[in-house]
Amino acid sequence: MDSIQADGDDLEDEFSGSVCLEGRALTRLPAQLFQGAHLDSIVQVDLSNNAITSFEDTDANEPAPWATLSSLRNLNLSHNIAYIELEAIFAATSLRVLDLSHMALVHAPVLLDRLPQLEELYLDHNAIYVCLASVAYCPLSLAIELSSNLLRRIPIGIRTIYHIASDR
Repeated sequence: MDSIQADGDDLEDEFSGSVCLEGRALTRLPAQLFQGAHLDSIVQVDLSNNAITSFEDTDANEPAPWATLSSLRNLNLSHNIAYIELEAIFAATSLRVLDLSHMALVHAPVLLDRLPQLEELYLDHNAIYVCLASVAYCPLSLAIELSSNLLRRIPIGIRTIYHIASDR
């Protein structure tokens, strides 16, 4: 699959499906990510290993930026700063794989039910000590990676979990 890479603040014009902005010391998303005719063809975005702290730099009169990525299936936010306002990404309702590992999160995201197609959720290597009951209301096919967290209990409704080991 072809991909877009960031060189400085510019994104290339031609690509087909993948945006890789991994390890660019980004603190916010480039505006170009949510502009142009290419939005329907983005299926994968890698924003890992950055210092992203906000997704909320948009005009209130505009549609939610993540909602414009109607084909987005895979989003990697691993190794970013834990106090990102994650609520914004839940507008990307076509997500199937969401990687929130290595972010020092203390709880699982509460809006997971807004991602009806989610198949894999990576929450490993965080500081999660409580797995909220909202996780139990996700699709039965959702596989959750929770290794290397501080969990004491898992909600009864969760069906598939990888590596339930805890680092205590």
